[in-house]
Amino acid sequence: MSYAILFLILPLFSAFLAPLGSLVREKFGNILNMFIYAAGMLLGVWLFRGLEGGSIELVLGGWRAPFGINLHLSPLSVGFGVLVYLLALLIHVSDLGRGRPARYNLLFGLFVFSSLGVMQTGDLFNLFIFIEIGSIAVIALTPSVSDQAGTRGAFKYLVPSGLLSMIMLGSIALLYSCLGTLNMAHIASSGPLNARLGLLLGIGLLGVFFFETELFPFNTWVPDVYKGAPSSFSGAIAGIGGLSGAVALGRVFLTMMGEGTSFQLSRHSLTVLVFGVALASILVGEFAALRERDLKKVMAFSSVAQMGVVVLTFSTGGANGLFAGLFLLLNHSVVKPLLLIVTGFFIGVTKAARWDEMKGVGRRYPLMGALFILGGLSLLGMPIFAGFWAKLTLLKALFDEGSFFALTGAAAVLLSVIIEGVYLMRIGHVLFEREEGEAAPADRATVKNIVLAALPALVLALFTVAAGLRPTLVSGFLKSASTDLLQTSVYIENVLGALSRVGGGL
Repeated sequence: MSYAILFLILPLFSAFLAPLGSLVREKFGNILNMFIYAAGMLLGVWLFRGLEGGSIELVLGGWRAPFGINLHLSPLSVGFGVLVYLLALLIHVSDLGRGRPARYNLLFGLFVFSSLGVMQTGDLFNLFIFIEIGSIAVIALTPSVSDQAGTRGAFKYLVPSGLLSMIMLGSIALLYSCLGTLNMAHIASSGPLNARLGLLLGIGLLGVFFFETELFPFNTWVPDVYKGAPSSFSGAIAGIGGLSGAVALGRVFLTMMGEGTSFQLSRHSLTVLVFGVALASILVGEFAALRERDLKKVMAFSSVAQMGVVVLTFSTGGANGLFAGLFLLLNHSVVKPLLLIVTGFFIGVTKAARWDEMKGVGRRYPLMGALFILGGLSLLGMPIFAGFWAKLTLLKALFDEGSFFALTGAAAVLLSVIIEGVYLMRIGHVLFEREEGEAAPADRATVKNIVLAALPALVLALFTVAAGLRPTLVSGFLKSASTDLLQTSVYIENVLGALSRVGGGL
């Protein structure tokens, strides 16, 4: 199934054909990108239907294990890959009226490509390369609209990103010197590492994923990047970047470092580390969002807390907890781009960044106000929305487990719901508060701007409502994805079996 490689490389066509299309007409490049992302989404749906719970292993270069580089197309990587293509398509729709230059579309295509690669690769060094490509795109796109705020955000991303990348690279080199392989399936099936060495290498490898998933204390860049970047790209960072980072973290921590793997002697210590980072992220993110007044920064700190809840399920809650965590990840990846697209619209029409200065904007634009409230309710976990089933399933799994970690995590999740409710209700009240006098004519948005912002937000809103009313629409995929992460032996068998059947070698 060599055509399956297109599921990864289609964004490269988007990246490098868009500038050529722009030579014909500026908007032609944007439209070309939309067609490519739509094609990638349809290809992913077709691939997913053919998986039937199994996987497709693509071996690059014809090299046998442990030297072969493979792509692992499974329910996890293909299903969430379809969502990445959908988000990329909708974000391009919201950008149609903003005249994004060709270089912007090129870098955005590379960002999407790297996000897909991070979820599909089975090789640690390739994983490192994909992360670096994505980092370059984020650093370049963040200051593409606001020079001062964007440059500040890009710099705050660059410094820790570079440091953690070097630590990851050093850990990869040390791991290779110990085991003689960088293939994740081969690493998982190797003999156990010394407990202290395994803990050291685990910390070095996981740190960059904590950074990519916006977890505390690696989240210092998050509010400034969300603030400085275009609102649509902030949505891409939250939806696409956070999604791919969490999937990669799950693959490395749950599959490569799972029970019975080469990290088995340090597994408990690494689990405590992941739990502590996730718990701190929930509390720090929610309390920071509660005191913040800049609306985009509120969304940023909310992402820190939401991703903390997702990663919490990697360390406690068992299989049901992981299923709920992936459900929460799906909900967050849909809802947060919705909220940021609407936030960008509100900032554009009010010329204000603080939510307490956006008084009555929801009354003036009731559809956009309703979409913001709807997204907030799903994030909060209210009934009829996808977030409700995700949080309900998570709490049940944590209480059923009953361990100290699980009950502590459940308390943190319940506290986060209360704090979220407080700041989202305050924002919603201000948005629909009655104004004193009429808004200035300059604040009036055109019909075109309203449609381009409302259309993608409406699609995402319908998605979360549909998944809330009929959770079976996504539950089958999510169960397959959670099983894919937890069944290390099946992953090893599929990957190494595919690598052993190809020719080539040193």
